[in-house]
Amino acid sequence: GYDNQRNVYNPNSTAITPTNIAVGSGNTGLHLAWQANLNDFNTQSQPIVATEIAGHAGVLFVGGASGNVYAYDALSGALIWTRSLGAEQFVCGNPGTSYLGVGGTAAYDPSSKSLYIVGNMNSGPNVYASNTLFHLDAATGSILGQVNVAPASAGPGELNFGHTAVTLGNGVAY
Repeated sequence: GYDNQRNVYNPNSTAITPTNIAVGSGNTGLHLAWQANLNDFNTQSQPIVATEIAGHAGVLFVGGASGNVYAYDALSGALIWTRSLGAEQFVCGNPGTSYLGVGGTAAYDPSSKSLYIVGNMNSGPNVYASNTLFHLDAATGSILGQVNVAPASAGPGELNFGHTAVTLGNGVAY
């Protein structure tokens, strides 16, 4: 989203224009450079790219419903790291257990070169969950800090999910 308003307008982006984005092959025009199979399910987050990480022109981050966060080299598609944040187990109208780990998009903080992302985890199907805001080192995926943001309690049969993107503004993660 580029800014806190998520309007996707980046005034610093001048390389891509309507005249040079023509679809082509090889290194000319818009073309598929790489793709990755996350071996995940029901990924609901949007990938984000950071350009201030040592050793990489850009790093793409994406979270999956299995509870993993992935970091890929944005130019080559090489996997840099994976961090498991756990997953919440639940049973709804369909038979079998479903999972939701990361249900929203991460936010990147260029000043600290770190990510903020919400993960969900519980001890068994339909057990009240922790919804945790994780602070991760963008270069390694190491957990720098975490705080449970789930409500204090739920009623019988209620489930809680952190199912939203994180936004950074004025030094605060929302």
